[in-house]
Amino acid sequence: MTDEMVLDIRRRRRRGATLQAVADAVGVSVTTARRALTAPAAPTREVQPQPQPQDQAATDGDGDGLPLLPPPADRDGERAAARWGKLPHADPVFTPAARVPLAGLLLAIPALQATGLLSCATTVFGCLPNGFYGLDTMLIEGVLRALAGQPRAEGATRIDPHALGRILGLDRGPEVKTIRRKITTLATTGRADELLAAMAATHVARLDATDPDLLAVFYVDGHVRAYQGGAKIAKTHLSRLKFPAPATVETWVSDAAGDPVLVVMAAPGASLAMELRRVLPDLRRAVGDTRRVLVGFDRGGWSPKLFAYMDATGFDVLTWRKGFAENIGPDL
Repeated sequence: MTDEMVLDIRRRRRRGATLQAVADAVGVSVTTARRALTAPAAPTREVQPQPQPQDQAATDGDGDGLPLLPPPADRDGERAAARWGKLPHADPVFTPAARVPLAGLLLAIPALQATGLLSCATTVFGCLPNGFYGLDTMLIEGVLRALAGQPRAEGATRIDPHALGRILGLDRGPEVKTIRRKITTLATTGRADELLAAMAATHVARLDATDPDLLAVFYVDGHVRAYQGGAKIAKTHLSRLKFPAPATVETWVSDAAGDPVLVVMAAPGASLAMELRRVLPDLRRAVGDTRRVLVGFDRGGWSPKLFAYMDATGFDVLTWRKGFAENIGPDL
């Protein structure tokens, strides 16, 4: 190859063309084109070739000359290494393009970073077994897919995998079987509670740094979610459906601004008072000191024994009870 051919190959690759397209345009093999991309640059004058028809069509995307929607970067070598268990994970590689479907999902990345999900997951789980899709990729994929309206793994079949792959920096998004296998691997570690606790501590630390007054108030409530899986679980009254059905019960903890802090799965038939007693130690660990904290909840948590326990452990109570009563003395 001449130096001009090497420069032409590199120029076409920067514009987003695939290795096969570059090799066909220059008249060399894919292996030769790949070698030209990795070889040291020769100290020669760059010759500007005449634009080819396919180049002109590819640069019709916008005024900056970006291709409208080029093929993603070639990841065949990494996928081959992943099949043999030699790749810890594939790093994201984004191909410049004028228009990218689902690109609006990337606006959620700053908020995702603020939650501490990725850093906390790395601390708790370490990493996934060697493979093409790593821990960060699977977590980001799940969040972005949920924001696209498909929170369940099966929803991946209703989203263009190539479009989802572009915003992940990959050639395509993971398939349903891959999502299930990776999530099962994380679930079998039994460390989900540690992840939630770490994220709660991260949220509380950020509150303490920005507005310590907000750290003095938490709201706790129970939520019933209809169960869609195949396991046999107890039925619970669903207010939306107005009849009992298989469901899970979750206890949500929010801060004074209504932002989520912690969520835990409740045992079937557990009352809010029981769940409050179980959640309070987690809240105390997240706060990290002995300051008194106000916890608000509805009448489901009404329990004089719970109130006494909360007072002894540094929590104040904000709740209500149905009906009218005179002011209650401090001894009651």
